[in-house]
Amino acid sequence: MDGESKWKCIENDNNCNFITIEKLMPETVYVFQVRGKIDDFEGPFGPISDDITTLESPSAGMLKDCWRISGNSPKIYHLPLKENRDARNNETRTKQLIMGLSNIVYFLIII
Repeated sequence: MDGESKWKCIENDNNCNFITIEKLMPETVYVFQVRGKIDDFEGPFGPISDDITTLESPSAGMLKDCWRISGNSPKIYHLPLKENRDARNNETRTKQLIMGLSNIVYFLIII
């Protein structure tokens, strides 16, 4: 933690031993600390976790391979597409398009 961040408490009212934390920011470092609570009894906090960094969002990664056509609202981007000709099926009239240039490849089937 950077000394300016604040702890946020998340409670789990159901009777399970896991919780899903939603709405985390991409490419952000988080640390966690857990304690048990049963009725009015609160146990001690466990140790603080190691730093956990969330991944980049897929859409942000995809935008790195695009170029902006229009800066007005809404912004319009050109996404590079490449057809995988080996996947083309003329009988069913389908194509496979590969979107993006980076090491993450997005597939789109056109029917």
